[in-house]
This record gives sequence, C-alpha cells and structure tokens, in this order.
Amino acid sequence: MPLPLHKRYEIIFLHYHSKGPKLGLGATAKIVGCSKSTVLYWVKKWGETKNLNDEQKPGRNQITTSRQDAKILKLASDKENVTAIEIQQEIEKRNVSISVRTIQKRLREGGAKYMAKLSKPLLTEKHKEKRLKWVKDHQDFD
Repeated sequence: MPLPLHKRYEIIFLHYHSKGPKLGLGATAKIVGCSKSTVLYWVKKWGETKNLNDEQKPGRNQITTSRQDAKILKLASDKENVTAIEIQQEIEKRNVSISVRTIQKRLREGGAKYMAKLSKPLLTEKHKEKRLKWVKDHQDFD
C-alpha cells in the first residue's frame, strides 16, 4: 500500500525542512511509522524533483474497450449463476477473443459476480438412483 501524501510531506518536514527538527532517517521513520528505506526514498525524490506525487506505474494497456466491458457486465447480469467461461464463449461468437481471466477481472472491477468452475462433476441420474436405493435399504437400521 502506498504511503499517503500527507505522510510524505511529514517525512520531508521532519528530515529536510529548514523550520523542522531535521531528524535522521531512523527517527523520522519511527515518528511517521514506516521503514528507513521508505524515508530515504522520499527524501531522495524530494531532493531530485521537489515532487512527492505518485508517478504513473508502467503496465500493459487494457485489452478490452469500455463497450466490451459493458457487454461483459450485461451478460453477467442477464443470466443468474453464469460462469466466466460461458461469458467468454458468448463474446467469442462476436469474433472477439478475450481470456477468461480478463473477463473475471472486468466482472470484479464492475462489482459483478461470476460462478467459479466446479471442481467436480455433479451427481448423475445413476448416482442419484444408487443413493436413493441405499437409503431405502438402510432406513430401518438402528
């Protein structure tokens, strides 16, 4: 979790500012409640740029458009207990290739829920019949 902006300015005031107490890294870290390396990082950044704002993090651009995101959420809300795989199959019918993981991310970001894939198969009719027979055979056991 990133250090809040007010804590960053507190670090600079305690360590660097001319009207501050000019504490060392360890004392500043103890007062602010973070590590010495964090204090050192923000002190260096202030010395170089005089800016304590977060920089934009590098990363891959989002693969889906806002229309596709809306369609994913609509598909999830239209059906009850829909799986991400079913949504993927529906979207692929429209010649759009999106991974199941991406669909799960978009659903989570949109506040929707999806059903996880079952880890085991459901009972078949044969299983149900065998269970019912066993119960009937053992219903008088003590």
